Amino acid sequence: MAQSNDIVHNKMMCLIVKSGRQSGRRISIDKDLATIGTDPGCDLVLSGYDIGAKELLIQKRDDICVLRSLTDKGFTISRQRFTEKILEPDEVISINNLKLRFESPFPPLFSDKLMIKQALINDKLLRKIAIATAVVIALLLVNAMTTRLLLVKEAKFIRARQEKKHIEKEPYAEKDFIIAVADARNNIRVARQFENASETSDSNLAKAALKLCKNISDLESMDPRPEAYQKSKEELLRITKAINAKVDYLKNNAYIAMRVGNKAKAKDLLVQIMNLVVDPANSDYIWAKEKYISMGGK
Repeated sequence: MAQSNDIVHNKMMCLIVKSGRQSGRRISIDKDLATIGTDPGCDLVLSGYDIGAKELLIQKRDDICVLRSLTDKGFTISRQRFTEKILEPDEVISINNLKLRFESPFPPLFSDKLMIKQALINDKLLRKIAIATAVVIALLLVNAMTTRLLLVKEAKFIRARQEKKHIEKEPYAEKDFIIAVADARNNIRVARQFENASETSDSNLAKAALKLCKNISDLESMDPRPEAYQKSKEELLRITKAINAKVDYLKNNAYIAMRVGNKAKAKDLLVQIMNLVVDPANSDYIWAKEKYISMGGK
């Protein structure tokens, strides 16, 4: 009889405590919705751990368990932070000094993982193609502008020589150079302010990137190029990495929200992606807009 009960018990999804004085405790997930925390009113009470009164919400749907954070700090799995995630067998959830291992008799969602991985690979490839195209266009524009400037200068020199006037240096050139460098330094300062403010609004990262792109465009044709040019490129590379990481995080959470049918949450995350990536030709922007429209957004 005891063996029969163990077999039924093992067929249930459960959480196993892996830290602290309750280590080894097995918590069966037998409700569609269950709260986890230190509050006695929670469905799963874990006292003696550094977690909130109501820390987590676990939702069971058929062979899927979705874990959601009820606080701003979220939780970590494999050193990656989440606020919402579909749990896979043997994943370890960490919140401060609490560690929980998820067990499930159902196989992992390999099809979902492969789909996400392939989508990320395709997105990265499209992003590289878009960046390469943008670089080529930018180089062509810079080349055209440089050629035009050279032709204008040559025309002025020929006209001056015909009039038997010697022009050693155009008096406005140095002034324009100083103004351009001053503007570039100010844009770097403003970009850093936008980056610092991105904690409250992700779209500030995009604004910072636009400021730095303007610097690179303005200083590209100068010879020698001023220090602000190289500084702008370094700052843009760092902010671009932050934007890409944030977009990947938002896309993952948007996919989960769509997978579990939470349209309101998915639409909110898609809007955040479109605010973060302002270029309408960007593959992430196109993906987010198409998904948003497919869910009734305008």
